[in-house]
Amino acid sequence: MMETKNFVLLSLILISIFLMFCKEYPPTVSDSGLNNKFDEDIIYVQNNNYYFRNVDKEITQITNTNETISSGVQFFGDGNRFVYVSYTRGSYKINEISLNHLQHRVIYESNSAIRNLRISPNEDRIYFVKSTTNYWTGSIFYFDLNSQQEIEVNPGPLYQALLFHDCERVFYTTSIPPDYRQRYILNFTTGDTTDHALVHLQFGLGSFVLSPDDNYLASKYNYDGVPSIGIYNTISKEYIHKDIDNDELITIRFTDDSKRYYGVSVDLMAFEWNPSAVIIDIETGKKTVLEMGGDVSNFNTLSYSEKSNKYLYSLNGDIKIYDLNTNKSYDFIVTDANEYAARFVNVK
Repeated sequence: MMETKNFVLLSLILISIFLMFCKEYPPTVSDSGLNNKFDEDIIYVQNNNYYFRNVDKEITQITNTNETISSGVQFFGDGNRFVYVSYTRGSYKINEISLNHLQHRVIYESNSAIRNLRISPNEDRIYFVKSTTNYWTGSIFYFDLNSQQEIEVNPGPLYQALLFHDCERVFYTTSIPPDYRQRYILNFTTGDTTDHALVHLQFGLGSFVLSPDDNYLASKYNYDGVPSIGIYNTISKEYIHKDIDNDELITIRFTDDSKRYYGVSVDLMAFEWNPSAVIIDIETGKKTVLEMGGDVSNFNTLSYSEKSNKYLYSLNGDIKIYDLNTNKSYDFIVTDANEYAARFVNVK
């Protein structure tokens, strides 16, 4: 009889252990040693849904829509709310997330492609570019958060339109001869067409990107056969030509503080493909290599924390940390899922 009781007790213990391991837990971060020392709030996207990880290392899923999410976001002034674009089955949505309450809502929905979100200085409008014919040709609209009305600001059509964060200017290129591929900055609120408001940019082919403070516009171009980065200062209206040591920067983005730009760099003089994930200081030209070799094509969304002097970035479906104090990279969130668009946040 005693043996039977012992057998039953042992069986219950084994079943409990089995069930414990079978329980579904949220994806865990990698055991890099950094996780236990990292005490900052972050947001990130995992398998097309937003997650929030607080300073106590608690992870909360905010959205449950499983829609394609743009990596670009715009924060309101309090830093507790942000907007972003999502897409599914021909429907584009402007979404808002509140980090105070970890809540999500859809602000606006359209059957036409929308992109390039900007929050007006008074925070009562969301500006965007809407494309009715093709993705790269669009008109400027805003959605009034008070009246819940959509207003067309400039019918365009503007090719490769890139809205400034001041919600007054737009960069665009022309796609119709004889001014094919001419590049301009236009003040669309005043309609001013003087030289001050209408600036012809002489260089730049392909992609363009604007710094968060609106002071710099970056573009790629070939200058005398040398791949270069053109940094246009929108205040002084001058170009800073950057030859980058026989490297070609495949992608260009600006850091949060607008003092640096980053992307994937390839050494054109090397005998084999050996790309690197790099950050380049605008003023000094100093280059910091975060990752070298391997597949770094999906390097994006670099976020900087002044508190810890660290960069948070996404690489090939994982989230990593670059510590400027030690000049080393660490795995931070590594799971079987696809993570990207990680950013430091400071929830008040």
